[in-house]
Amino acid sequence: MPKSLRDRILPAAAVLALVMGAMPAAARDSKSVFTGLPIDPEIAAKPLKPDKPIRFEPAWSFAGFTAPLAGDLAASDALLAGTDVAGHLVVLDPKSGTERWHVDLEDAASTGPTVAGEAILQATSGGKLRAFAASDGRALWSADLGGLPAGPAVLLWGSVLQTTRTPEVVSIDARDGRVTGRLALESIPMPPEEARPKHALAAVIAAEGGQVRLVDPATLKVHWRRDIGQAITSPPLVTRDRIYLGAGDRSIRSLKLSSGRQKWSQRVGSRVSARLVARGEFLYALCYDTDIYLLVAHNGHLAGRAHLDHRLAQDAAEGEGRLFVAPYTAAALVGLEFPRLAVAGRYELNEHGEWFTTAPTWAADRVTLGWGRETGHLVALNIVDAPPAEKEPSKPGPDKPGATTPSSGTPGTIAPGAAAPGTAPPDTIPEPPIVPPSPAPPPPPTESGSHR
Repeated sequence: MPKSLRDRILPAAAVLALVMGAMPAAARDSKSVFTGLPIDPEIAAKPLKPDKPIRFEPAWSFAGFTAPLAGDLAASDALLAGTDVAGHLVVLDPKSGTERWHVDLEDAASTGPTVAGEAILQATSGGKLRAFAASDGRALWSADLGGLPAGPAVLLWGSVLQTTRTPEVVSIDARDGRVTGRLALESIPMPPEEARPKHALAAVIAAEGGQVRLVDPATLKVHWRRDIGQAITSPPLVTRDRIYLGAGDRSIRSLKLSSGRQKWSQRVGSRVSARLVARGEFLYALCYDTDIYLLVAHNGHLAGRAHLDHRLAQDAAEGEGRLFVAPYTAAALVGLEFPRLAVAGRYELNEHGEWFTTAPTWAADRVTLGWGRETGHLVALNIVDAPPAEKEPSKPGPDKPGATTPSSGTPGTIAPGAAAPGTAPPDTIPEPPIVPPSPAPPPPPTESGSHR
C-alpha cells in the first residue's frame, strides 16, 4: 500500500474506532429495576401469614367447548358466558354450571364475550359484532365493524363501544345495532372505560401507542387528548377523578380525569401487564416480573410488593376481601388477602401441559377459571375457610414408629402453606412475603411529570 494512502486511511480508522467504542452497547431488558438491590433480611425471612386462610373446593366443571377459549369469560350474578376460537358461544348458570344455551357463530372468534344487560355481545374474526338475548340466545342484531376486533365490546350509557385493529373505535346503538360513530386512532385501542367527569357521561380510551382520550360514548366526540410519550401496557383504571395506567418505561401514570394532565409518575420493577386494581388508598399493579406492587393512590409512593412464583400477565378478580390471580404458565389460582396480599390459598389444576388459563372471574360468590390448550374447560371454585394447621411436637421419620403416609386431599386443591406436587416440603417454603421495595432510580432526564 502506498505510504500516502496509508497515511490517510489509518487516522480515519482510528477515529471510527473511537466513535464505535463510545457508543453504548445494547442493554438487555432486565427483569426488575430492583434486581440486586439490598432487601431487609429480617423482613424477607418472616413469612406473611393470612388472617383467614382458605382452600378452594370445586363446585362444578364444564368441558363442552370443542376448541381453546378465545378470551376471558364474561359473568354476572345470573349467567356466565364463554366463547372458543372455533366460534361456539356458551352461556351457563354460574351457580350450577348447567348449560342454558349455545350458538354457533359460523365464524371464528379471537376475543371473549360481553354481558350487556339483557344481551350477550360477541365479536367475530370476520369483523362482525353480534348480539344475542341473554335469556335464550335469540339473535338480536349484527353490526359491521369494518375490521378485526381488538378486544371485547363494552356497554356504556346505552352505547356499545367496540375496538378494532384498523385501528378504530366503533360506537353502536345497543338497541338495534346501528353504528352511531367511528373514531380513527393512531394505534390499537384497549377496551374503553366508563368515566363521570363533573357528573357527565364519558368514556376513556387508551391506545397502545401512548394516546389517551376522553370521549362521548354515543358520538365519540373527543373532549381532550393526551400523549404520554410511552407505550401503554395496561388497560386504564378510572376512578372518580383520576386515570391510572401502566407505561412502557415501567412506570405507572396518574392523570387528571378532567383534563388528562399528569399528576404523578412512579417507576416499578417491570412493565404493568394487567389491569390495575384500586382498593381503599392503595393501587395494586400486577407486573411481568412476578411481583405485585402496592402504591399509595394519591401520590404514587411505593408501599410494598408481594412476590409470586410465576409472571403476571392477566387481570385479577376481586371477591370477599381477596384478590384472585392466575399466574402465567402456572396452571394455578392464587388467593391473596387485602390489603397486604398475604397468600390465603392456592388451587392447582393438576392438568399436565394445560398451562393456558383465562383471567379468573368472580360470579355467584365463587371464582371461575377457564383453561386448555386443545379444548376449553371451566371450573368453578367455592371459597372455604381453612384454619391454620396446628404445629406437631415432632415429625417421625420414615423408619420411626408412628410414621404414616400423608393422605391426599381434595383433588386439585392445596391448602395454604402446602407444597405443590414435586416441590419441597411445605415447612421449607415460606409464603411469599411483602417486601418493601428499595427506592426506584430517578426517571431519565427526558421523563416528564415526576412526583409533584
